[in-house]
Amino acid sequence: MLDARRPRRVKPGETPREQACSPEHAPTPGPEATSRITQRKRPPLYLSTQASMTVVGISDLAAVSKAGRLITYALGSCVGVVGYDERARVAGLLHVLLPHSDADAERAVLRPATYADTGIPALLLAMRRLGADPQTSRFRLAGGASMLKSSATLQVGQRNVLAVRKAIGKAGLLVQGEAVGGTQPRTMSVDSQTGLVTIASPGRPEVVL
Repeated sequence: MLDARRPRRVKPGETPREQACSPEHAPTPGPEATSRITQRKRPPLYLSTQASMTVVGISDLAAVSKAGRLITYALGSCVGVVGYDERARVAGLLHVLLPHSDADAERAVLRPATYADTGIPALLLAMRRLGADPQTSRFRLAGGASMLKSSATLQVGQRNVLAVRKAIGKAGLLVQGEAVGGTQPRTMSVDSQTGLVTIASPGRPEVVL
């Protein structure tokens, strides 16, 4: 198991609460977190071969194999990306905050999952390390909503979606399902045993993507 910045596992009966992501709430690593990441000298990601449910936070990613569930909450203008290899039973989940890493090159190195153009390669790497083949994997997106009324923020979700699609296309891969846009935050999860991807929004029934 590799744990550079380990997403939190959920205790039985617990429901984590996170504020829907938007650029105003971009997380910044503190001195201790930055020190730990720098000393590890590798992208922040979480790999597991054990059955569990792992919460993926904003600007994070995780991959799990054989038996496990990944879930991310509060997908507002952010975009969640699920990759799934049915043969290897490997699932990966990425929570992208912003579209392009040129906004902060240092942060892109420390937290590649923050940006679409660095997060997608990091997700593919995490899945490969568990035996997945991205070329035969299925990819699905959720999020990219317009959470605030300002004109600048209204476009962030759309830009995130476009940047994720572009990064996936650049890798020679295809998006096979989407639940994007709108004004509601979303919760996205994937089961590595079955490949089932589900999307939930406040006041709406859970749907399979």
